[in-house]
This record gives sequence, structure tokens and C-alpha cells, in this order.
Amino acid sequence: MSDERALSQVMSVIIIAVVTITMVISASYWTGALSAAFTRFEKIEIRSSSVVFDGGNYEITINYVNTGSSPTSVDSVLLNDVPCSEFTPLAALGGNFSNLPSTCELGVVKTGTVTFQSGASDPSGNALRAGVTIMVTLHTTGGKNYQTSVTLNY
Repeated sequence: MSDERALSQVMSVIIIAVVTITMVISASYWTGALSAAFTRFEKIEIRSSSVVFDGGNYEITINYVNTGSSPTSVDSVLLNDVPCSEFTPLAALGGNFSNLPSTCELGVVKTGTVTFQSGASDPSGNALRAGVTIMVTLHTTGGKNYQTSVTLNY
């Protein structure tokens, strides 16, 4: 027999175990970072909505906050599924709705207003008058819709 040296079986097992543990730890960090990237979401919570009539105009006020894990922006406001820009006479957007898209950071309460004349109508001829319930929809750049409703009073 020649005097050849090799790793003992114990050393081979230890090296294989160390390499395996290192790979498992690396893979777990990678999958943890990957799952964090895919679990980001937007969620706008409408805290309150109210309407005030001043004798000729209605003003809808909406308070909302992004309670999700990713910032988003409100890019359009719809009344009964019709964009505000399509009403005659035109419905005016104010507050955080005045410059759309309006960024909605995490946890920051925002306030937007929609003002329109009594009797304003959409392209189909549906008039916004006392007694009508309006579904107000906030559409985001993430493609989601968040809704609340108000009833127009005198």
C-alpha cells in the first residue's frame, strides 16, 4: 500500500453539512425578500363622506387614507360611474382631488371635494337632484376602485 492521504469520512460529512446549511440559509433569505416584494398592496379606506347643499350647489367631501403597504395615487373621481368631467355643467374637483393624480402616502389622511350645481346631468341625461343617492368612486393608478355613497338633500 502506498502512503496516500484522503479526507476522513467524518470530515467529509462535516463539509457537506456546512455547505448544505449555507445553501439553506441563503435560499431562505432570498425567498423572504422575494415574498416581501410581492406582498405590497394598496388599500384606500374611506373614513367619512358627507354632502352639503348651499341653495344652488352641492359639495361632497370625502376623507380617506391609504392603509395598505404601498403608496398609490387617486387618478380619477366618478359619480355614479361617470367621470366628473362629463357632467353638464361641469363638476369641480377640489382639495386633494384638484390635481389628479393625487398621491396617497401611507397613513396620511386626505380630503377631497366634488362640487356641482343642483340639476347637473351626465351624458345620459340623469340629473343630480335632491333625493338622489350618488355612488362616489375613487379610482387609483393601481387599477382599483374604492366607493362610498351619499344622498343629496335640500
